[in-house]
Amino acid sequence: KDGAEYPLLKSFINRMNSYCDDNADIKILKPSITTEHCIDKGNRRIDGLIMEENKYAIIIENKIMGACDLEEQIADYVKYAKKRVVNNEKIFVVYLTKNGEKKVSDCSLTDKTKYILGNRYIPMSFQYDLIPWLEEDVLPNCKVKEKCLVTAVYQYVDYLKDMCGMLDYQK
Repeated sequence: KDGAEYPLLKSFINRMNSYCDDNADIKILKPSITTEHCIDKGNRRIDGLIMEENKYAIIIENKIMGACDLEEQIADYVKYAKKRVVNNEKIFVVYLTKNGEKKVSDCSLTDKTKYILGNRYIPMSFQYDLIPWLEEDVLPNCKVKEKCLVTAVYQYVDYLKDMCGMLDYQK
């Protein structure tokens, strides 16, 4: 089934596609979704990795706290994905920042890596992308019996809004 079992992942990919001229035509069958995915002997960790071997890889680099880019960080992540995905055009990088103001550095996203990714390097933000996705796609699609998930998402959205200065008392 294409995405039938992963509606929230599919909705995230659809939101990601709004930034990408190459539509991420990804057939979701058995995704591996990991955080802090180690790509070497512990020195490099991909913040979020959604991948199916030989099919696709979505690399998520989380910079909400303004952490600086490391030398060839994104380049190393893409090299890692290239070894596991047959088609370079099925490798995507989501660079997730607090509000979109932080830009990736040239030392992290090298010219060679920019060429490989083309428009599959996708800058997104918690404030303008992730919070709306959680409120518009995730919460309405949570089943009534998933009370713990719903509660966790509401709390996470509140936390993110606080970090982004979006709560009523912060305006």
